[in-house]
Amino acid sequence: MSLAYNPNATIENVLPQAKKMKEMLISMKESIFIQQQQITMPRMITDSENVKVATEWSIQSNRATIAQAMFELMTTDLRTGVEKVTIPILILGSWYGAKDYGITKESIKIKYQNQFYKAKNYKIIIAETAKHFIMWDQPKWFLNTVETFIKNEE
Repeated sequence: MSLAYNPNATIENVLPQAKKMKEMLISMKESIFIQQQQITMPRMITDSENVKVATEWSIQSNRATIAQAMFELMTTDLRTGVEKVTIPILILGSWYGAKDYGITKESIKIKYQNQFYKAKNYKIIIAETAKHFIMWDQPKWFLNTVETFIKNEE
């Protein structure tokens, strides 16, 4: 994940931040964590009912597991080895939830290209109006895109 924001990131230079993030998530008071999830989820999901579901799921999740997952996302570089993948890769991306922060569809596509450029056969498709949870924000588009990809690769 760190490489998506900084193509020059290394495990060594993101490790201190990753450790702080992990510790912060584990030690955060429950009331603050709940508030944080209530603020974060509407930025990631459009439909208010799905926001409620995801918020509740995140609150009920094991916080140590969330913290470890974030730590691993921040400190794992999967660019090396992706060239060994022999099957076609479909990468679905979103940008719409960050449009107010200067993020564009094109800039997100470039970030994914920087991650997968060593892969032999990949396709990047960016959703037009979905936030982070593409499958909830654009369910028909999501399913059609995946089905089309699979059918074309059979």
